[in-house]
Amino acid sequence: DEERIEGLLLESNGLSGSFPPEIGELSDLTSINIFNNDVEGELPTELSFLSDLQLLDVERNVMSGPLFFDGILDLTNLRGIRGSGNAFDGEIPSGIDALSELQELWAAETNLEGDIPTEIGALD
Repeated sequence: DEERIEGLLLESNGLSGSFPPEIGELSDLTSINIFNNDVEGELPTELSFLSDLQLLDVERNVMSGPLFFDGILDLTNLRGIRGSGNAFDGEIPSGIDALSELQELWAAETNLEGDIPTEIGALD
C-alpha cells in the first residue's frame, strides 16, 4: 500500500517560477497552500484532476489569469479558494453553486470583474 502526498504546505518560502501542471498527477492532494511566495503565471487546468482537493490557497503571490480556471467547478470537495493579493482576472462563474462544499472564497485585491452571480446564494 503506497503512501501518497495529501497536502502541500509551502507558505512563506520565497518560491518562484510558475505553478507546475504536474501538480495534477498528485491525485490524493486535499490541500495546497503556497501563501506568500513569488509564484507567477496562471493556475494550471490540471488542478481539475484533483477531485479530493479541499483547499486551494495561493494568496499573496504574483499569479494572473483566471482564478476560476477551466475545470474548477468539477472540484466539488473544495471548501476554500484563497486567491487574494494576485492579479487574477475574469468573473465568478454563474455555476459556482456546483461547489456545494465551498465555505471560503477569498479574492480581495484581485482584478475580478462582472456581477456577483445569484447562484452564490445557494452555497451554505
